[in-house]
Amino acid sequence: MKMVLTVAAVAFLGMAAPAPAEMIQEQQDLRATIEALSRRIEEQDKRLQELEAQQASPAATAPDTASEEYRQAQRQAIQDVLAEMKTQDKASKLPGWLDDLKFAGDLRLRYEYNGYNWGSTSDSDKKDRNRARYRLRFGVKKTWLDDQLEVGFRLASGENNDPTSTNQSFTQGFSKKPVWIDLAYARYTPKDFKGFSIIAGKMARPWITNDIFFDSDVNPEGAWAQYKAAKMGMFQPFAGAGYFVVNESSGGDDSTMYILQGGVKADITADMVYNFAANYQEWTGFSASGLSPRGNANPLSRIPGMRIVNLSNNLDVAEVFGKPLSVFGDFAYNF
Repeated sequence: MKMVLTVAAVAFLGMAAPAPAEMIQEQQDLRATIEALSRRIEEQDKRLQELEAQQASPAATAPDTASEEYRQAQRQAIQDVLAEMKTQDKASKLPGWLDDLKFAGDLRLRYEYNGYNWGSTSDSDKKDRNRARYRLRFGVKKTWLDDQLEVGFRLASGENNDPTSTNQSFTQGFSKKPVWIDLAYARYTPKDFKGFSIIAGKMARPWITNDIFFDSDVNPEGAWAQYKAAKMGMFQPFAGAGYFVVNESSGGDDSTMYILQGGVKADITADMVYNFAANYQEWTGFSASGLSPRGNANPLSRIPGMRIVNLSNNLDVAEVFGKPLSVFGDFAYNF
């Protein structure tokens, strides 16, 4: 018998953080100043039109100097508006290196209860397990060249030698917990070659597959190039290729992965999208990858590599009974 209870609380530290609060207040003050001066100009303009109408009437027998006085007041009001806008603009400008800089982060707290299903295989030795965990992530990204070049990194919590999770358990006598480099990448998307992009570094998984085959928390390290063709009706073909380093050895064979992928995205309706992708993966030096236990008793420790064909299908529906729905399935075969 197994009973699992998970309670999670999430707090967002910032998502694409906007300008500081003081900048927002300065902009509101500037708008209020402009609106007040605009009303003043409208009132003066109305009075000026009345005076000009009086001067144009036959009853006007002497020059009215008030008209010139109001013209002067109107010019002065406009100068005041321009001066105020210039002052506020200088005060609200951020340093140039902060342009196009975005921050994002989140904190998740979770409690997990595993009832009567932990420990020895003997029923008499089984016990309940209570585990509290947290996930902390913080990242920054910046763009240059009119958003063609993007550089980003993200730090995250997590436990050593576990690429499939950024969760950290409450444990080890109140010890300080590690923070790891979770992402560190540069992406180039040239506007002169529409649909093409290339990314290098430690990146979020760039090819399409599902968690059945490749955990979404695993961020591979290497390079990936991709091309998305122009839409042909409801269909949009795409293709990609990548080279990733699994384990580098200074005195032995390296473990690497090559991947080729092709597929199509279909916008069936505005709320329903289907993705199909087929990829071929070639893993070399798998016995040196560190992804499986070593030793002669383990057959994976003796294979030189793997050649895998993976087919992915994913149907996303924006809303079903008020909730989003995703139906997916993978097929993988190792040659």
